Amino acid sequence: MKKTIIVSLIIISIIIITIIIIQLNQNKYIENYQDKLLYPTKGLKKECAQEGYLPAYMPSSCIKKDGYYNSLRNCKCVDNDGYCTICYEEIEHEGLQGNNYGSPVQT
Repeated sequence: MKKTIIVSLIIISIIIITIIIIQLNQNKYIENYQDKLLYPTKGLKKECAQEGYLPAYMPSSCIKKDGYYNSLRNCKCVDNDGYCTICYEEIEHEGLQGNNYGSPVQT
C-alpha cells in the first residue's frame, strides 16, 4: 500500500515537471515583430483580397511584372502569376550606400 502511494506520487511529480518544462519552452518560440525585417502575415489574406490579389506568405523581394524590383522591400501581395503587386515599406539597412534600388531588372 505504502509502495503504491510513493510510486503514484513519483509519477504525478514527473508529469507536473514535464508540463512545466513544456510551458516554459513554448515562450521561447513566440514571434516578436519589433524587428523591422519581419512583417506579420495575420490578416494579410483579407487585405490582399480587397485589392483582388493573393497574399505573399513566402518571403520575397518586391519584383513586379513590369520589371521593377527593389530588394529592400518585401512583397506583400501577388497576382495569379506570382508577381508582386503590393510591397511593404522599404527596409533601411545600415551601411548601404547610394540608391541602387527601385530600378528595372537589367537583362
